[in-house]
Amino acid sequence: RALFGTFKVCEEDPNCNNQYPDLKNEFLNAMEKLEAEPYEFSYNGAPWVMNVQDFLLVLHQLLYRKETIGQIPSVITAITTENEEVLRGALGPTVAVANLINIAMYLSVNAYDELPFNDEDSLMTDLEANPEIPEVPAFFGSDPKLLQEWHPYRAEAYENARVVSSIPTLIFNGSLDPITPPVNAEKAASGLSNSYYMLFKNEGHSFFSPCFFEISKAFLDQPEQRPDSDCLSSLPQIPWN
Repeated sequence: RALFGTFKVCEEDPNCNNQYPDLKNEFLNAMEKLEAEPYEFSYNGAPWVMNVQDFLLVLHQLLYRKETIGQIPSVITAITTENEEVLRGALGPTVAVANLINIAMYLSVNAYDELPFNDEDSLMTDLEANPEIPEVPAFFGSDPKLLQEWHPYRAEAYENARVVSSIPTLIFNGSLDPITPPVNAEKAASGLSNSYYMLFKNEGHSFFSPCFFEISKAFLDQPEQRPDSDCLSSLPQIPWN
């Protein structure tokens, strides 16, 4: 959803579309190219082999921030043109996250919080609803099998129930968020009678813009009153490069 949404934003932006026409098909062609033959180049002085799974994970990590979303068209094109410099730059966020995440903790939390409500069958149903992507992202597709064996502890059903509250709540979401999609925020807001939902257009998962802080401060100063969100109409465009 987030990736194809990015393709749509690029298509509607003359600056991006003129430079990267038909980005969606370019992406699918890049997938086919890597499937047929992974691309070998050097990264930090060592050999690196980028296959389809690496490519999907790199794109997923680039979706987290507007600044890196802007790199996605050039990264996709770099596969077909074999531009090592662009690919080396794009690997940075993925490598940083891989070195940061405690995988054991990641698996422990997800086995408890996610597996009781999203098992392998439901995950595959979701993935099969996106037939245009020929490969299941292994980083996520392998989760159910790993989690099933990780530990036996599972959250009770009430942990997945919608929270109902009248406490003033401010909810932010990026329209291109690859990990907590806007539909989840909308569902959460439906149970919070005094909530204010703010959608940041063309943002990913992490955004700390002046508009974000302006709305946050207004809410903290007067939580019973809907904060002024006029700045949402004039957010910067994605910096395509």
